[in-house]
Amino acid sequence: MAALLDYEPATGVLTWKSPPPTHPKLLNLPAGSTTTGYVLVKIDGRKYKGHHLAWLLMHGEWPEKEIDHRNGQPMDNRIDNLRLATPAQNQANKARRTGKQFAKGVRLLPSGKFNARIKVKGVLLSLGAFPTELEASDAYMTAARHHYGEFARKD
Repeated sequence: MAALLDYEPATGVLTWKSPPPTHPKLLNLPAGSTTTGYVLVKIDGRKYKGHHLAWLLMHGEWPEKEIDHRNGQPMDNRIDNLRLATPAQNQANKARRTGKQFAKGVRLLPSGKFNARIKVKGVLLSLGAFPTELEASDAYMTAARHHYGEFARKD
């Protein structure tokens, strides 16, 4: 890949060093498209995620685990923003979908209390019922930090 692409670690941008023969005008231009929310680079008919290519170009090997974007922004491929992760760690750092009514890991019970819960190793654990959403959210974050460490994410 190093013969085809350049990578700027400070910006996370991949550029064509040797563009596909059908697109010679791409020389020194950013590689890939972003229609999926990730940078995807097509090489020899196969699409590669930009963060995987960045990892390969910086570390000289294909990542043996998933790659997590520390800041939750999948298009930010700066090397300082990338880290190896298990699937569970990667999921723990995933940003919430917009439109959710309550904090991550919190739901309203019919009693009017707020239930905090977290999924660990495929098992949904209830962390208890709390009088306020904030207390339930704090309980979720305490559990998330315990189970996922630096990968715990509040939003």
